[in-house]
Amino acid sequence: HSNTSFYISSLSEGRHAIRAFPVKSWGESVKDPSAFSIVQFYVKNNNSELLNLNQPMLTYNGPVGFYKAENAKRILLDFIVRNVVLGQTGYKVRYTLDGKARELYSASPIYLTTLSAGKHNIVLELVDKSGNLAEGNFVRTQREFGVLEDKK
Repeated sequence: HSNTSFYISSLSEGRHAIRAFPVKSWGESVKDPSAFSIVQFYVKNNNSELLNLNQPMLTYNGPVGFYKAENAKRILLDFIVRNVVLGQTGYKVRYTLDGKARELYSASPIYLTTLSAGKHNIVLELVDKSGNLAEGNFVRTQREFGVLEDKK
């Protein structure tokens, strides 16, 4: 825990949540449940209920930004799940990279390889045993990241 203050700007009115977790030197999130924290707060008005933090939750860690040269050969896909157990017959994480979907049955990170130079779109979803989006507040994330051409 830290008592250090920090400033956040440009937030809209209403409910907000900050999720925080430590990351290892190579970018992988620490998976221990005690290493994850979430704080909810309001800006100006509190006319909505706080989130139910006991529902299934998916937190995206990466990839983010741009990758080049050696860093682009193996790009870490990493996330944290809470309040569910992943497995082949239960909840799973579906990731769709550039339109091609795959399922993951554990929260272990994987590496994306052989990606071409350019922008890539990734969607990460926490789904139930039937393949439907899980009931929860944070169960789907869509991001864009880039691979820069390796000019030697």
